[in-house]
Amino acid sequence: MSNPFATPDMLGARATIPLVEGDVKLSISAVKPFLRKDNDDNPKNWGPRYTLVVKEHSDESIVGSNIPQEFYLHTPDTLGFTKRFLMMALGFENTPAGEKEYNEQYEEDPEAFAFDPTAEPAILGKAYQDAVGNLIEATGNPQLQDDGSKRNNFAWRVVG
Repeated sequence: MSNPFATPDMLGARATIPLVEGDVKLSISAVKPFLRKDNDDNPKNWGPRYTLVVKEHSDESIVGSNIPQEFYLHTPDTLGFTKRFLMMALGFENTPAGEKEYNEQYEEDPEAFAFDPTAEPAILGKAYQDAVGNLIEATGNPQLQDDGSKRNNFAWRVVG
């Protein structure tokens, strides 16, 4: 019987998330729910976390990198941003006509947007999962955070 363990290539592994500047093509490879709690163990924020994989970029060294991207569902303001990403990921333009088409796609399925990260197993509606496997385009413009670090910020576009 062979040993199932090996010496992992930790030196070749990517520990950092690249900051993406300029145009990029990404594939949506996975989605999982997330939930953050405050110090009193109360829900603070939550939503779907997508894993995006860089497929094309002018800096070839970041091609193949995974970029986690979180979308929030805990306030009315965050719902609009999340909806814009989902619309784009499914090929709907961010226009009144595109939004109407998107709404029509899911209006007969009240559970399409179901979300409960505390259920066993976690509940993640069809609308969030439909984006997985799609190719998307964006323009990256990293933003300075309050702590002095930079974080990816994307303007999403329908692939066309």
